[in-house]
Amino acid sequence: RRCGAGGSGPHSGSVNTLLDQRLESTVSRLVANRNVRPEDLATLVDPKAPSQGSGAAPMTMVEFVDYACPYSRAAFESVRELASERPGQVRLVIRDFPLEDIHPGATKASVGARCAQEQGKFWEYHDKLFLADQRSFVENDLFDIAREVGLDMSKFTECVGSGRAAVTVQADQVAGLRVGVE
Repeated sequence: RRCGAGGSGPHSGSVNTLLDQRLESTVSRLVANRNVRPEDLATLVDPKAPSQGSGAAPMTMVEFVDYACPYSRAAFESVRELASERPGQVRLVIRDFPLEDIHPGATKASVGARCAQEQGKFWEYHDKLFLADQRSFVENDLFDIAREVGLDMSKFTECVGSGRAAVTVQADQVAGLRVGVE
């Protein structure tokens, strides 16, 4: 896709059929990279990255997200639903890939999500970002979302200002580029 991209690792069995059926009606099917080698997947499944589902699941989906991207937003519900419905069979790993040049504020959104992760509220923050007006994210929006999900605002402010979450977001982008995310 033009903004953001997703990928799925090697997979087999009935989960593969389920994935194909679920993605059939979404843009994700057009961009799912089914050619990721096991060694690529091993580098993409960062143990610090937010994930849902069992690490022993037979299928791992690694999704690179840009919270301001309409394609990432279109895939959001289908991908999360699939992972939620099959926690023993599917693991979802989220990595950041904000395209700041075409989506102003996307990097700030990713940083906010990673700071929410530090407080155990990644998924709540992630979901609110996708449900928000995605034209652009300004800092006030991100702090409003942090309040809505019940984050400790002093810790959130410190995290955003420290730059450590920005380093993680940048590392995700580099990892994505290495395996062909566009």
